[in-house]
Amino acid sequence: MGAVHSVQGDIIRLYREDISQYAPDEHKLVIREIFDQIHSQLDSQSKRFTFASIAPRGTYERYENQVLWLVDAGVALPAISVTEPRHPLKLSEKRSYFKLFMDDVGLLCRACGMDVVKGILSDRLGVNYGSVYENAVAQELKAHGHDLHYFRNKKLGEVDFVCERGGVTVLPIEVKSGKDYKRHSALHNILSSPNYEIEQAIVLCEGNVNEDGKVAYLPIYMIMFV
Repeated sequence: MGAVHSVQGDIIRLYREDISQYAPDEHKLVIREIFDQIHSQLDSQSKRFTFASIAPRGTYERYENQVLWLVDAGVALPAISVTEPRHPLKLSEKRSYFKLFMDDVGLLCRACGMDVVKGILSDRLGVNYGSVYENAVAQELKAHGHDLHYFRNKKLGEVDFVCERGGVTVLPIEVKSGKDYKRHSALHNILSSPNYEIEQAIVLCEGNVNEDGKVAYLPIYMIMFV
């Protein structure tokens, strides 16, 4: 773990050096600040990336180019909010609301600190794995060619990911890191809505394979098969 920890630290340092070397001069500081805040903002309650800590009146419109620079460089993975879980998802995108993930979950763990890795390997209780699990799922979905979206609605709630399968159906995905993984009110709300006609949903969790109505409960590593 120590050797991997050292290499990951070198990679993160090189990312920051590349920002200083290749980013436009007027954007360098903001791009580096966005990069440095990815892991902490994923640990926030909403997990949505906000710019208030960068500037008092920071907005997506003001810093859109800086975010896109990180995305185009392959350093960050954005998940865009959609207001409706129906095909095609791009029609209901709300691009100013987004989550920003690291391009590699190992680098996220390194940015969070060594204790996260030790906690995962030793099954330590009390460690917040929520952002780690979500980042792993985002990375895997992207690797399989899915555009990253999540559903957000004030009335119905928020679902961690929604993706399209076969270009015609929408699959909602919830990622749970605790033992109460069968509590998912937002997922229940959209499955119960006749407006969306969603046939199946997945909850990725620490439990075993199980099925309850339209919901399939799967171990988190099984995201590789979605």
